[in-house]
Amino acid sequence: MAGYLNFTCGGDEFLVPSQALKGVVEGPVLVPVPLVPPVVAGIFNWKGRLQTGLDPSALTGGRCTAPRFA
Repeated sequence: MAGYLNFTCGGDEFLVPSQALKGVVEGPVLVPVPLVPPVVAGIFNWKGRLQTGLDPSALTGGRCTAPRFA
């Protein structure tokens, strides 16, 4: 049976299949990347590799209130 990451954003609840995730990182320092779509919050180093940080508020019309950059 597959698991899911469950999170709430702007009053909406989302489920992401666990097999679609590499991991969950709490509060990474995001580095802004110019000329990318709004859904890309930035990049960060995770276990020595660059990863893309996504901003769920860009998918929900801006209803999430967490800051984009630490």
